Amino acid sequence: MVPWHGSPLPQANQRDFETEKRLRRDLKRTKALLADAQIMLDHLKNNAPSKREIAQLKNQVGIQTPQKPQPLREMGCPRALAGR
Repeated sequence: MVPWHGSPLPQANQRDFETEKRLRRDLKRTKALLADAQIMLDHLKNNAPSKREIAQLKNQVGIQTPQKPQPLREMGCPRALAGR
């Protein structure tokens, strides 16, 4: 292959080198962020209390879980009964 003696090629090579350098740095940073996120998800998954544990703790403290609201008609609300 004949060497290029014009000026655009060295500039293009320099731009390609800088672009590759930036992309490698970005990839390294992205991989590190992904690894950190996976560690945090594993930590949350392994240390999160179960629904049963939460219910037991609420019972110990005396907090009642809210029940499903009943329709106003079933509760005997005069306004709801008047609409019948």
